[in-house]
Amino acid sequence: MILLNKNTHDTSRRLQQDGGTSLVTRNKVADRVLDSGRESSGLGIWFWVKINSIGSRILSIITAYRPHKPAGFESVGSNYQQYFKQIRSYTT
Repeated sequence: MILLNKNTHDTSRRLQQDGGTSLVTRNKVADRVLDSGRESSGLGIWFWVKINSIGSRILSIITAYRPHKPAGFESVGSNYQQYFKQIRSYTT
Protein backbone atom coordinates (compact mmCIF):
# COMPACT_ATOMS: atom_id res chain seq x y z
CA MET A 1 0.00 0.00 0.00
CA ILE A 2 1.36 3.41 -0.94
CA LEU A 3 -0.02 6.45 0.88
CA LEU A 4 0.71 9.89 -0.60
CA ASN A 5 -0.26 13.33 0.63
CA LYS A 6 0.46 16.55 -1.26
CA ASN A 7 -0.52 20.19 -1.42
CA THR A 8 -3.76 20.25 -3.42
CA HIS A 9 -3.81 24.07 -3.47
CA ASP A 10 -0.63 24.51 -5.51
CA THR A 11 -1.73 25.97 -8.85
CA SER A 12 1.73 26.26 -10.38
CA ARG A 13 2.40 24.18 -13.47
CA ARG A 14 5.82 23.02 -12.31
CA LEU A 15 6.62 19.34 -12.86
CA GLN A 16 8.02 19.10 -9.33
CA GLN A 17 6.14 19.99 -6.16
CA ASP A 18 8.22 20.33 -2.99
CA GLY A 19 6.88 19.05 0.31
CA GLY A 20 4.26 16.42 1.02
CA THR A 21 4.43 13.12 2.88
CA SER A 22 4.39 9.45 1.95
CA LEU A 23 4.45 6.01 3.51
CA VAL A 24 4.87 2.61 1.88
CA THR A 25 3.69 -0.60 3.53
CA ARG A 26 4.53 -3.96 2.01
CA ASN A 27 3.74 -7.62 2.32
CA LYS A 28 2.20 -8.63 5.67
CA VAL A 29 2.15 -5.07 7.00
CA ALA A 30 0.03 -3.88 4.06
CA ASP A 31 -2.52 -6.58 4.89
CA ARG A 32 -2.77 -5.26 8.46
CA VAL A 33 -3.67 -1.63 7.65
CA LEU A 34 -6.92 -0.82 9.45
CA ASP A 35 -7.49 2.83 8.57
CA SER A 36 -5.75 5.97 7.36
CA GLY A 37 -6.47 9.68 7.06
CA ARG A 38 -4.97 13.07 6.38
CA GLU A 39 -5.19 16.62 7.61
CA SER A 40 -8.17 18.49 6.22
CA SER A 41 -6.40 21.61 4.94
CA GLY A 42 -5.18 19.91 1.75
CA LEU A 43 -1.64 21.21 2.27
CA GLY A 44 -0.05 17.76 2.49
CA ILE A 45 1.45 18.48 5.91
CA TRP A 46 0.65 15.18 7.64
CA PHE A 47 -1.36 11.97 7.60
CA TRP A 48 -1.78 8.90 9.76
CA VAL A 49 -2.25 5.16 9.40
CA LYS A 50 -3.39 2.54 11.92
CA ILE A 51 -1.94 -0.95 11.66
CA ASN A 52 -3.18 -4.06 13.46
CA SER A 53 -0.14 -5.17 15.43
CA ILE A 54 0.58 -8.30 17.46
CA GLY A 55 -2.30 -9.43 19.65
CA SER A 56 -4.89 -6.72 20.18
CA ARG A 57 -2.43 -3.81 19.86
CA ILE A 58 -2.86 -1.11 17.24
CA LEU A 59 0.16 0.76 15.93
CA SER A 60 -0.47 4.36 14.82
CA ILE A 61 2.06 5.97 12.49
CA ILE A 62 2.02 9.68 11.71
CA THR A 63 4.12 11.19 8.94
CA ALA A 64 4.62 14.94 8.87
CA TYR A 65 6.38 17.55 6.78
CA ARG A 66 7.93 20.65 8.30
CA PRO A 67 8.63 23.37 5.74
CA HIS A 68 11.57 25.71 5.94
CA LYS A 69 11.07 29.45 6.09
CA PRO A 70 9.71 30.90 2.83
CA ALA A 71 12.59 31.16 0.37
CA GLY A 72 10.81 32.29 -2.77
CA PHE A 73 7.52 32.69 -4.56
CA GLU A 74 7.01 28.98 -5.27
CA SER A 75 8.51 27.60 -2.04
CA VAL A 76 6.53 25.33 0.26
CA GLY A 77 6.57 27.93 3.04
CA SER A 78 5.32 30.57 0.64
CA ASN A 79 2.47 28.30 -0.49
CA TYR A 80 1.48 27.72 3.15
CA GLN A 81 1.56 31.45 3.91
CA GLN A 82 -0.71 32.18 0.95
CA TYR A 83 -3.17 29.49 2.04
CA PHE A 84 -3.40 30.72 5.63
CA LYS A 85 -3.79 34.35 4.51
CA GLN A 86 -6.79 33.28 2.41
CA ILE A 87 -8.28 31.36 5.35
CA ARG A 88 -7.92 34.40 7.61
CA SER A 89 -9.58 36.67 5.03
CA TYR A 90 -12.59 34.30 4.84
CA THR A 91 -12.99 33.98 8.61
CA THR A 92 -12.51 37.62 9.64
